[in-house]
Amino acid sequence: MQIVRGLADFPGSEPLALAMGAFDGVHRGHQALLRSALATGQPAWALTFDPLPRQVLGHPTEGLLTTLEERLELLADLGLTGTIILPFNREVAQQEPEDFLAQLLQVLRLHSLWVGHDFALGRARRGDVAFLQQHALRHGYQLHTLAPVLWEGQPVHSSRIRRALLAGDLREANGCLGYPYRLRGPVGHGDGRGRQLGFPTANVQVPAERLLPAYGVYLGLAHTPLGAFPTLINLGVRPTYPAAAPLVEAYLLDFSADLYGTTVTLDLWQRLRPELRFSSAQELCAQMERDLAQARELLKHTPGF
Repeated sequence: MQIVRGLADFPGSEPLALAMGAFDGVHRGHQALLRSALATGQPAWALTFDPLPRQVLGHPTEGLLTTLEERLELLADLGLTGTIILPFNREVAQQEPEDFLAQLLQVLRLHSLWVGHDFALGRARRGDVAFLQQHALRHGYQLHTLAPVLWEGQPVHSSRIRRALLAGDLREANGCLGYPYRLRGPVGHGDGRGRQLGFPTANVQVPAERLLPAYGVYLGLAHTPLGAFPTLINLGVRPTYPAAAPLVEAYLLDFSADLYGTTVTLDLWQRLRPELRFSSAQELCAQMERDLAQARELLKHTPGF
């Protein structure tokens, strides 16, 4: 997939199908929109923003579902021709929608524009679907919107996924995403507490802007340079041995190699329990043994394990 930052360097002038949006998480709704653009048979491109509008405009947010790098990987997996990344700031937010679209049309030959049913752009969100329909008629391209994609009878939205993650409901979040929620980062040095207790963990340094699900212990899969391994993942501030900031600590089952300095991606499958405070190291270790036993029992019923 081609990646173009800004419009000035856009290659070529052939007609294209353009899907526009934030695409945070690239969830089932985004996937359906992008696959519809692909189905036109035209070169299919996504247009997204960095930073995302919600980051710039100060809307309440609990964090991002994906970093830009992760977003681009998910978009590439769909088979798009390319993605355009536009810088976003308050000046862009205050543009009239006519001016924003005029800049696009100076560079892009639109065969079709694909947006969600509730999409809007520009000052005061004036560039809504009704506006875009009239603009498309005047400028000779097709506008397509997509009805909300449903999962278990309810529309899929990024806000629904965030709520589910903050409640620790991985079944709901992963169902809406269409893949396991993921946390990625380099493995750094911690305080060695896990190793002292007999459960050595990889301290995965996740970017600060990423959303961390509800604190607790999760079962998941760690993707490492040495392969993929079932993993117990502790998210939180570790109240028995308090940390200054939330930690992402991964205990890879049946694994003993050194991962320091490598990048690890954690797929989160299921929350086993909330984060707890223990009165002693012995009590903590006993609970960790129970967590491990529960994880192994669940893995017996997981295909591939």
